[in-house]
Amino acid sequence: MDTTSPWILDVTDATFDRDVLERSHERPVVIDFWAPWCGPCRQLGPLLEKLAEESSGIFLLAKINVDQAPGIAGEMRVSSIPAVFAVRRGRMVNQFIGVLPEPDLRAWLAKLEPTETERLLAEAESLETDDPAAAEAKLRTALELAPQDRLLRTALARVLERQDRFDEAEAEIERLEKEGFLESEGEQIKARCRLRQAARLAGNAAELKAAADAAPRDAALQLKLAYALAGDGEYVTALDHALAALQSDRKGQGEAARQFMVDVFHALGPDDPITGQYRRKLSAALY
Repeated sequence: MDTTSPWILDVTDATFDRDVLERSHERPVVIDFWAPWCGPCRQLGPLLEKLAEESSGIFLLAKINVDQAPGIAGEMRVSSIPAVFAVRRGRMVNQFIGVLPEPDLRAWLAKLEPTETERLLAEAESLETDDPAAAEAKLRTALELAPQDRLLRTALARVLERQDRFDEAEAEIERLEKEGFLESEGEQIKARCRLRQAARLAGNAAELKAAADAAPRDAALQLKLAYALAGDGEYVTALDHALAALQSDRKGQGEAARQFMVDVFHALGPDDPITGQYRRKLSAALY
């Protein structure tokens, strides 16, 4: 194969997450499971490589030698090769086993080309950090084409949050929730919006810290400081203050402190190590 091509990658067990799953959020990735001793693989491989070069980045071709990457082959239950999978946004969307004639293979690959809504979503995601208003415009155009698309609606909530339009962002997430489509990212957006709105009401974090330092046994003040710190993204310090409020005034501020910590866990997501660490601390404090 042409190892100098930017569109063709040799992928191993160690590089699969980076080169396939992560990059599939930028463009589709076609995985070709093959082996040097496999005759049909020697037919299909060069054809896939040619079409990957022709596509100039419409898709990436990930070549996985099953002898050198048995872990991924086992996880994806590859029992016969050549086996070809298409991955978009971290999810497998199509597959076939064996060798397809070139016209059939071209037709299979054509299905991976982005739709207009997918193109607009990708453009919005590239803009949302530096120009969330422009990203919002792209997403609203896409939603005119696919008004029920939950990826678009979640992305819209995210760019509304970036513009500090918390009520609108929460409303988008609540609509998804009512329709049974609340996923992890939606929960995170909703929790972040709640925390940042509460932070606005809490006041200035520096002033609250000075007051809390002067009155360390004032649980209500400690919790107020926790909200202000969370609004600034200082989640660990915020959780420490909330935990202190819960421990010092369990009957008074305890429930509010517990709920605050749960909101932070939702904002960070279940896989964040801070979530795991402070869930254990909260459980120890409660029980």
